[in-house]
Amino acid sequence: MPDAALSPVACRVLAVLAEPQPGWVLSGRAALRSLPGLPSPINQLDLAWPGMARLRSLPRLIRRTLIGAGLEAVRLGGTPQRVWIGVREGKRGCLLRLSAHPGPLLEPPRREMLAGVCLAMETAREVLAATLCFLEEKPEVQDLESVRLLLASGISLELGFLDAPLRNPNFCVLDLSRKLAELPIEDAELKSFKQKLVASILVRSVPDSCASSAS
Repeated sequence: MPDAALSPVACRVLAVLAEPQPGWVLSGRAALRSLPGLPSPINQLDLAWPGMARLRSLPRLIRRTLIGAGLEAVRLGGTPQRVWIGVREGKRGCLLRLSAHPGPLLEPPRREMLAGVCLAMETAREVLAATLCFLEEKPEVQDLESVRLLLASGISLELGFLDAPLRNPNFCVLDLSRKLAELPIEDAELKSFKQKLVASILVRSVPDSCASSAS
């Protein structure tokens, strides 16, 4: 069933994957579709598996399910924890980002109807923590924009910094600042936000760095 916030292919993908739904929770922009300022239609779906260190055979299962429903599904690359899949239906397409998160969910997921199916969705707090982890691993402009919109909606950045290591024990806020500083941004407003974010991370990290040096 079409949904104005999502592209037609994204709606089809959710409808197909909702039937098996092997433990995934909808994250990313689709879970934030009512957030003010969020661009639409959303053409990237983030599926997260909490409490899992690796995706293992899940990407193959997802691809097999999509192909069985008549969609083209091609693995575009990734790691044991993160995999990208390109999905096409005719000339239209969308992206899937599959993610394993070692830690448990920070909050119980909410259940909502989307694309005609009932799905488990992460809360805004959960999405912020996940997106900070994505940015620390491999910065993407879209993820940075999502962080900006989440903070503008009133979500606490400090809480996000505390939550991110719970999602990914390897999260390092200083690595995040370094990689963000190297991320090229064309949009002036988003570039300004990035610079302020990097500065706030560095200011926040100074006491910790000094304490570490003193010890």
